[in-house]
Amino acid sequence: MSLESTRDDLADRRRIALFLFYVAALLSAVAITLVPKVPSLRTLLLALAIAGAGAAILLLLRFLRSNDEREQQINYRAHDNRQQRTQ
Repeated sequence: MSLESTRDDLADRRRIALFLFYVAALLSAVAITLVPKVPSLRTLLLALAIAGAGAAILLLLRFLRSNDEREQQINYRAHDNRQQRTQ
């Protein structure tokens, strides 16, 4: 696997994780907002809000991990380039 395709895969993973985080957070916020307006679905909406918030947390952690992975790649390339110049 080439460095360029690895970088593209990582960028795609970061983009997808961030998008899904926003969707989960929005779903949770909408469910919480609807609780007082639709009392008959209170339990279902609260469960949906909790599930959305939990998913948002997990997706945010996934996004942050992929950011760390990207920074490690950048640091590795910078260190490798520095070593090549000193030789």
